[in-house]
Amino acid sequence: MENWRYASLSGNETISNQKVSDQPHYTIKSASALYAASGFIVFRHDSLSLGTETEIQVNNWAIDIYVSQTDLAAAWDSIFPILAKYDCELFQIVNLKKNPAEKHQITIFVVPGQEYKYRLALSEIDYVLKHHHIHPGIPTKTDKMIGVYSAVRFIPAKETIAGLANSYNPDNIPEVFYPLSQSDFFQEARLIISSSEIKNKRKFLKKFLVGKIAAVTNILVLQDIYHLIKMPEFDYLRKKKKFRFIPFGKGETLALRAINKALRKRLLVLAKNIKFISIAADQAIRDVLVDRKIRKSVAPRSLRKYLRLQKKGIIKIIGTREASTYH
Repeated sequence: MENWRYASLSGNETISNQKVSDQPHYTIKSASALYAASGFIVFRHDSLSLGTETEIQVNNWAIDIYVSQTDLAAAWDSIFPILAKYDCELFQIVNLKKNPAEKHQITIFVVPGQEYKYRLALSEIDYVLKHHHIHPGIPTKTDKMIGVYSAVRFIPAKETIAGLANSYNPDNIPEVFYPLSQSDFFQEARLIISSSEIKNKRKFLKKFLVGKIAAVTNILVLQDIYHLIKMPEFDYLRKKKKFRFIPFGKGETLALRAINKALRKRLLVLAKNIKFISIAADQAIRDVLVDRKIRKSVAPRSLRKYLRLQKKGIIKIIGTREASTYH
């Protein structure tokens, strides 16, 4: 049995810096969680420094996944491979044998600037848990549910679990998560690309995603689509494997080109119409518009358009503490 499965984890009294059997870039350890007395099993990606590991557990966003205690083992065995797929850096699961009363069963700590990969992971986790008929758990009052199983909260530096804030976002930090219902079609796209029955999948997926993009009203969803189609499972959208890591240029099919063009166009439309956007949304826009294979020092045309909108005052970026909602 793989050592990351719940039956193996809960059966060990202590785990000290043990490598995950089929995911060697992860280390498992039994440790007291930052705010809890005991009974947590922590998974840490090797790319995460010890300093960053401590920092992201305070003054930062955290994700909680709630399932019924009777389904926790089955849920975890489905969840871990998804977290590993997206290289989520730090997460923990409760050992119910040691801490049966703990409500925060599975907690994922978010690395700032990489929120998109956690949102993509959550969209897949919610789908898989529903597909396996996992029963949802009961969230705490200080969490904001964004899916059937997933919730988010901001952990301020001045708070501990013993004196938990009365709000999921006590410092009114700009939100970087949205209801997962807005990204339901992500799983449809995954199913299209993995289907053996659909002919001309590139054309079919292009038509599907371009249509969905035109209806999106959330900038963060557009950023997530951009990163979704860069996942290895969507390599079919690229002509040759040797161009796998080049999202534009020679490795781009007509289908991928149309999808990326639709993304850039929709981002500029939303930015212009929204006018006041959070720093999180601004970073999402730049992520999509800047990340191109540029041979010259000139910025991409879509980015220049976006910067001109800011310069003319048509778009205003709301400061960190001022923005209480995202777009």
